[in-house]
Amino acid sequence: MGRPPPMLGEDSIYVFKEDEVIEYDGELAADTLVEFLLEVLEDPVEFIEGDHELQAFENIEDDPKLIGYFKNEDSEHFKAFEEAAEEFHPYIPFFATFDSKLIPYWEKTFNIDLSRPQIGVVNVTDADSVWLEMADEDDLPSTAELEEWIEDVLEGEINTEDDDEDDDDDDDDDDDDDD
Repeated sequence: MGRPPPMLGEDSIYVFKEDEVIEYDGELAADTLVEFLLEVLEDPVEFIEGDHELQAFENIEDDPKLIGYFKNEDSEHFKAFEEAAEEFHPYIPFFATFDSKLIPYWEKTFNIDLSRPQIGVVNVTDADSVWLEMADEDDLPSTAELEEWIEDVLEGEINTEDDDEDDDDDDDDDDDDDD
């Protein structure tokens, strides 16, 4: 058994789950702490199965959230996604589906082609998204590369607006002078 992490302050709270040590740095109110602990106990990837769960997914206000469509749970792509989810759990929600009936909806909503692997971050406050650029199925990121990309998105180094094809800056703003 390895050494425990150094306990630096009396207000430090650490959660030990399997091989992980998760530092809680949130509010020290009982209800907030209980909510955090319940999230830690959940699986790092939540599955979307069917229309009702898709609607529930759309109503989640967490920002950001990651979604993935995979052929099955044995897919090497899903396993890499799951590893990345474990690194960010419970701070960023990861969702996955194997339901091919959701493909047309996601392709239309996010303007992507799900006939090949896609990894994206959805900004729920303005329904925008950014997708990891991959040349083809052989160009999949490693777990470390995926973690780095996600961190860059979260830190604002990659913006959800960066992949927009709409280069005119008026975006339905009503700040034009209407005569």
